[in-house]
Amino acid sequence: MTLKVVCRCFAAVACWHVFASAAAHAQIPPIDTLRLGEAAVSGSRDSRWEGEAPQIDTLDFRRQGLVSLSDALSRFAGTVVRDYGGAGGIKSVSVRGFSAQHTAVSYDGITLSDSRAGQIDLSRFSLEGLQSIRLATASSSTFPLSARSAAASALVDLQTRATLPPKGHPSLTATLSGGSFGRINPSVSYANRLTPNVALTVSGSYFHAENDYPYTVKNGSETQRLYRKNSRLNRWNGESTLTWTIHNGHQLDAKLYYYDSRQQLPGPRILYKEDNHERLAEREAFAQTTYRWRPSPRLNVVWRGKFDYRSSHYIDERDVYPEGRLEQTYREREAYTSASAAWYPLRQLSFSLSMDYAWSALGSNQPSDDGAARHSLWQNLMVRWKSGRFSLTASIVGQQFLNHAPSETAAQNFSRFTPAVLADWQPFSRSFLSFRAFYKEMYRPPTFTENYYYHYGSTRLRPERTRQMGVGTTLRSQKGDAELTVDAYHNTVHDKITAVPVNLYLWRMTNTGLADIWGTDVALHVRRNFSGNWLLTLAGRYTFQQVENRTTRGSSTYGRQLAYTPRHSGGASLACETPWLGGTVYVNAAGERFSLPSHAEGTRLKPYAELGAALYHTFALRGFRLDARLDATNLTATDYEVIARYPMPGRAFSLTLKFIW
Repeated sequence: MTLKVVCRCFAAVACWHVFASAAAHAQIPPIDTLRLGEAAVSGSRDSRWEGEAPQIDTLDFRRQGLVSLSDALSRFAGTVVRDYGGAGGIKSVSVRGFSAQHTAVSYDGITLSDSRAGQIDLSRFSLEGLQSIRLATASSSTFPLSARSAAASALVDLQTRATLPPKGHPSLTATLSGGSFGRINPSVSYANRLTPNVALTVSGSYFHAENDYPYTVKNGSETQRLYRKNSRLNRWNGESTLTWTIHNGHQLDAKLYYYDSRQQLPGPRILYKEDNHERLAEREAFAQTTYRWRPSPRLNVVWRGKFDYRSSHYIDERDVYPEGRLEQTYREREAYTSASAAWYPLRQLSFSLSMDYAWSALGSNQPSDDGAARHSLWQNLMVRWKSGRFSLTASIVGQQFLNHAPSETAAQNFSRFTPAVLADWQPFSRSFLSFRAFYKEMYRPPTFTENYYYHYGSTRLRPERTRQMGVGTTLRSQKGDAELTVDAYHNTVHDKITAVPVNLYLWRMTNTGLADIWGTDVALHVRRNFSGNWLLTLAGRYTFQQVENRTTRGSSTYGRQLAYTPRHSGGASLACETPWLGGTVYVNAAGERFSLPSHAEGTRLKPYAELGAALYHTFALRGFRLDARLDATNLTATDYEVIARYPMPGRAFSLTLKFIW
């Protein structure tokens, strides 16, 4: 009852504010620091108004009611997030109709990797330690860009918090968050300048959740209310970053990262079988370094290096196994280095050259996977010409992959060059209207699982080849407080890697797939300031994607929408910030999807719309600042599934308190 009263009051205040602001004529320039009472909450400048690639930052995290990284990525037009439900469920992102293996994820400029599965589980990263999230598609370019990042069809760039206190004034942040289904998440972060040129940041967090949320099962005319079982999650995370500004033009960043997770796996929902005995333990540790050197205004050099170790231990206890127990262990190692340089010989002309190398190895208690290794080499050459209000960027990416396996047959080696071109034009001197067009070819090699997994992988697989082309336009208001972007694109995936049956019991990966993708992304952002430090922010998005199977004409899957890809999806958020209180309401929606390519009866996943809200405020107290936030997700308790047989949580609440000294 109290929640309903709060929501109604907030809705009344928001409606009154919208009505009153329509008559207001005071022109207040956009602000990057919002003052709430006596406290000042600072954030990075909203670069959405300045850059090509869409980006959200710490201010958007609050204004759009974001509670997780996967939630944040779902707010970008053109993305589809696969969510297996609950705090510990695997979450991956696909962009513009491509599979998750085509989306690279970088952490402070260095690409994360999973050579075994080829996709990054986004559930292991929290928003608490992030400063910004940027989504770069084929229509965006950065100088200088690492060759490995340039080789991806899409790039999700995660940037950790970079704001450091002045020397002699260390900063300490302690956060405590708790909520429904046994969720508790304490974290702490410390930052200090050891010398005028050396800064250190250390952070750590712990996450626990029971994930025993209720869900509804329908079996004919019967309806039953059950609870997820075997879903407990315990996760630890630690990170340390050292930044050393050696002297003018030189900077060194070094990072240590550790992640440890112990969780029970609830498994798919099956009628009359709610118990599950699967467990998964994961551990990852990496060290990475970035060195930047700017010897002159015309030259910029960046070197990156990383060593990564990952292990996973999977246990399933069931009577179907000879000893009543199945154990699978995997150990992944990767050494990576990258060198890139940008050169600006003329005002209109610039070049970028980068070369990356990675060695990946997989160890396992599964004989077919143990000892697999790969040497990967990427090169990227970019040329940009900018004259007046027109710019043209052309690039060529080279990729070479050398595979090794201790068995008689190793996966095939590959070598290929792929081009890309991007044109951008602003027809008027004031940059309120711009047009862009792009063409890009890419390909991805098979993962170790696709190559070597027992009775499933194939060493004869060829890489998936992608082709992207599209056009887009951006319209901005003259004051910069509103932006509308529209993009239309056509993508194809040749030699798509799919599983086909060899006989009744055996399936094998093979290159038989062709996917044809037509899509349109629309995104709207409006930000309006009013007198009295009132701010209204509106964000909306819509995506249409027709992702069809064009493999074999006449087959049951030909012309069908690919599994788990909705034709229509979108959402919106409305935030209102006042000197007394900030709040946001949002909705995320997706159309119907199918869990199988054939769209067989019983595989349809119904459309859904999820409603959420958040209230937040900053208190200025003696000696420290307190940020308080109350989140409510799935307010209408909608029963839906993103992945078939993995029900999503219903109505949930969480309270977050952040203390900043």
